[in-house]
Amino acid sequence: MKRDSIRDLSVSRYTNGDNLRSYKLMNFNSNKLYALLCMMSLLMICMFSGCMFHKHTYEKFNSLEKVNDFSLNNEKTFYSTLQSKENILIFWASWCPHCENTLSFILDNKDRIGNIFTVSIDDNLDDINKFQGQFPIYLDFNQMIFKSALGEYLPTVYILDKRGNVLGSSQGETDSKELIQKYIENNR
Repeated sequence: MKRDSIRDLSVSRYTNGDNLRSYKLMNFNSNKLYALLCMMSLLMICMFSGCMFHKHTYEKFNSLEKVNDFSLNNEKTFYSTLQSKENILIFWASWCPHCENTLSFILDNKDRIGNIFTVSIDDNLDDINKFQGQFPIYLDFNQMIFKSALGEYLPTVYILDKRGNVLGSSQGETDSKELIQKYIENNR
């Protein structure tokens, strides 16, 4: 027998019928398994290094899941001001010394804070003159927005995502400064 015909015979013996199908299935499954393992390894690296799917966690003082949208004027709404992954919403009043201290803390760190929006529960525009031009201020004359956000004390701070979902919240000067500091650390 010729050498080529022996080789052809042995190859045909191992590649006929079911053996060929099971070899291809096994080869296909091992390739799929290898790809899956590679993807899982990359995912684990990203999760532990914090590069992709990291979501910051903050404390909350109440069970509010989402801040209600409100109209700023005839065309614009509060939600349209939410620009980044994490935004700061602060409720305050000019007669509140704790609010003034918290706003001063924000101004001292303004270059490290992304999108900020403030709602004052003052009665008139003259009361907020000190902070006009520093950041957006909305006057909540009747406190309807403050009440809908389940606020009780001033200052009240919320960290929100682009859709208005509450990521974290605080009330009072000390807790609000701590929340803002954590926001700054998480968004370097």
